[in-house]
Amino acid sequence: MASREAEFDRDSSLLVARGLHVLRYESAGGGFDHPIALVKPAAGFERIIQVISPPGRVDGWLERPGAAVFVRAADNGKIQIGVRRTCANGSLDAAFKLESVGVLSDDAGAAARTNSAARSPGPLPQIERPSGPNGSDGALLLAHISRRGDVSVKANEWAGGPDAPGRIEGLAILGLGRDGLRGEVQVLPGSRDPTWSEWTGEDDFAGTRGRHQPLLGVRMRLAGDQVHSFIIHAEALFLGSAILSKRGREVECLSVSGRDPLVGLRLEIGPERRATARAAISKADECEQPRVRIFRAHAG
Repeated sequence: MASREAEFDRDSSLLVARGLHVLRYESAGGGFDHPIALVKPAAGFERIIQVISPPGRVDGWLERPGAAVFVRAADNGKIQIGVRRTCANGSLDAAFKLESVGVLSDDAGAAARTNSAARSPGPLPQIERPSGPNGSDGALLLAHISRRGDVSVKANEWAGGPDAPGRIEGLAILGLGRDGLRGEVQVLPGSRDPTWSEWTGEDDFAGTRGRHQPLLGVRMRLAGDQVHSFIIHAEALFLGSAILSKRGREVECLSVSGRDPLVGLRLEIGPERRATARAAISKADECEQPRVRIFRAHAG
């Protein structure tokens, strides 16, 4: 198997939520010279993701359009899809669709165990407050991530994110460490009728804990006498989408589809001069990196 995998011409990864899914090889653009594909857990997710093929087939291999595999994810993670030409000038154009067919059987038990805590979430955990004059270096964010609990991160660190995606159910900003400046947050929980929460201040939790209602959007803004000297730089990752980057004194990060959960958030709040310079550097780096899409992959 290793020698066959080494012959791939291109590969890419796709975020997968906890549950049971079907990945279908929908179409190819090259007619009879369509590529062959292999689906497997991405590096680091081998213990929580299993790819299952029909009886008599090698697990993970998709030989032609119309083929499909099951993907069983014990937690949120990633799968890797590699494609290989079937002839020297063969096409690499292929489309795949990931469809959820149900949650894992222990979800009901997990919900029952967490609902009692959700009814009385209690106070936020005690976290050391930032010190020093630089608000960006000390900004703290608290995120409640499904099956992980409350996770606190420093400025410019991911809660969830590309390397460890997890459904974020609630947020709190925990002090910016500067007089005359405070942060506020508003969230859009996933439900039958999604509605934005009220704006909450520092130390106030927005969203839910343990109720299986991931966030579909988040808004953050600065307030106070020093607001005009500072700026927010936020990066958000929604399941199945590219990283969304926003910058300003008030930012909004929203699921493009209106149903994909927030699985990563990174926040920095600092002087506007530094944020502007950092944005310019990030833009230059982005231009230098090649952007190659070997196939169209989408969740539905």
